[in-house]
This record gives sequence, C-alpha cells and structure tokens, in this order.
Amino acid sequence: QCRILLQRSADAVQQLLTRTSAEGRAAAAEAILSAWEGVDVDTLLPSLRALLAQLGSGDFESQAGRIAVLTPMAAALADRLEPAELLALLDAPALAAQSVGASLLAEREGAWAWIGAARIRALAAAALPAIRLAAVRLLEQALHAGAESPAALLALADAAHADTRAGVLRLIAQTDFSHYGLDAMVRLCDAVQPDVQQFAIGWVRDNLSAVDAGALLLKLVEHPRPALQALAIELLEDHLPAGLPTWQQVAPFLRACLRRPGMPRRAKDRVLQQLSQRGRIDAAHAAVAIGVLDDSLRTRTLRDREQLMPVLAELLLQFPELKSALALIGRTAA
Repeated sequence: QCRILLQRSADAVQQLLTRTSAEGRAAAAEAILSAWEGVDVDTLLPSLRALLAQLGSGDFESQAGRIAVLTPMAAALADRLEPAELLALLDAPALAAQSVGASLLAEREGAWAWIGAARIRALAAAALPAIRLAAVRLLEQALHAGAESPAALLALADAAHADTRAGVLRLIAQTDFSHYGLDAMVRLCDAVQPDVQQFAIGWVRDNLSAVDAGALLLKLVEHPRPALQALAIELLEDHLPAGLPTWQQVAPFLRACLRRPGMPRRAKDRVLQQLSQRGRIDAAHAAVAIGVLDDSLRTRTLRDREQLMPVLAELLLQFPELKSALALIGRTAA
C-alpha cells in the first residue's frame, strides 16, 4: 500500500523527503526510487514536477533527497520538459535547481545548442561536480554534432577540477588526431596539472608520426619539468635535426641534464651517447660537445664526472686542435 502511495501521490513523496536528518532524507530517497522501479514515467510525472518546483527552497544540503530522486530519473524526465523549463532550472539562483537542470540538459538531445558552447565551457568550471559532469557530456554532444571544434578542448584540459580534466582528456583521446597537431601537443605539454602532463606524454608517443618530431623536440628541450625533459631525451636519439644550428640549440638542454643531480643515470648515459656521436661529426660539432662536457665537469657528483671524462677524452683525441678544461696526460707530457 505504501508503495502504491509513493507511485501516485506527489504529496506523499514530498512529505517523505522533508525528514530532518540527512540520513533520513537519503533513506527516503532510496525508498522512493525502489517504489518507482519499473513504473512508467508518465505516471510519476506529477511527483517529479512537484519535486522540481521545490528545488528553489532551502539550501543545497536540505535538497539532497530531492536531488537523489531526480538525478536517476533525468534520462526519462528530460524529454518530457520543454526547453524553457530546462533552461529555467539552469538559470535558477538555487544550486540544487542548477545541479538537476544541468543533469537533465545533459540527457536531452540537442540541448547543447540551446546553451551555447561558451556557456558549456563555463559550466565545466562550476563548483558542483554534477554540473561539471553535465558540462562535459554537453560538450561531447556538441563535438559529435560538429558544432564545437576539438581544439576548444585544449582550453579545458588543464582545468582546476580533476573530474573536468578527466572528462576532457577522454574526449581528446577519442578525437582523431588530425584535428590537432604540433601546437596542440606543445600546449598540453605546457599544462600545469601533473595528470595532464602525463596524458600529453602518452599522446605524444602515440601520435609522433603525425607531426614534425624534430620541431617538437626543439620545443621540449626548453621545458622546465623533468617528465617532459625525459621525453625530450627519448626524442634526441632519433629525431634531432641534422646541422650545427640545431646542435647548438640543444646544447643548454644537454648541459642541464648532465648537471642535474636528480636526473636518472640511464638518461645521462643517453645524453653522453649523443654528445659522443654528434661530436664526432666534425670539429664544429665537437666544439659544442666539448663545451657541454667541460661545463659539466663542475658537477659535485664524482660518478657523473667519471662517466663524462672518457667521452671528453675521446673527442679531444679526435680533434687535438680544440681546447678543454680536461688536461690529458699524454698531451701534457708532450
């Protein structure tokens, strides 16, 4: 009998959700949803509309029960409300109305067009998680409809809220990379949030063949963050453009890698290998390499000095006309 009452009486539903404690309201919402299971939404529509009408009263916490009932019904309810009703909820001063309105709009086909891309991006920075989640879903709808550029996602990728970032990065990963390019890669690599940086590193590796890897490398060598510097070292081996100017351009980066105490030994060994290989091309390349190695001799880490001295000695033997801070025994004796 109670089950039938909750299905047919809007007043009974409202009465049950006015319990004083948060626990009581949560239990009431659970009981209502259980009673409504399998019932046609048109039968429940008077109760649902009554709940919507009450969202503007009281603070957000007091509305938790109504929100808990309305949110699971959003998919069925959204199609039964007029666009003006849905937008009125989103524009309401009460946070509870905004939260439910956003959830309803996210379920309504074409709702992104009523709101507009600029406002959807603003909603993605809202204080309430439900609104941010709805904003990402609306943005996804706009993207699929071709009404929003994938490049617009880049502006939200480094958002302050982790759930917004996760949703936006998922959309970026699902979008054909042809919509992006080198500048987009660099922009994500410049992100402040660590999770976005990690995504960017994987994104670079997955789509490296689609961009000018040498140009990307020359951007990354200027990056201050260790994770991106490690990626730059990976690119050095296969994608460093030929020629003395680019070799000179990456020299400060190589010097910084060798002198950084926290840089992994394997990464430093790869840098030394590049200095050895490129330095043997000719005297001009060797002079750059020797300059890097000379400066790196100042490191306080004995093992680092021991590792770079053989490379420096090798270059000096091949190009005896070049000067170095390292005094070779054989040359001194001579």
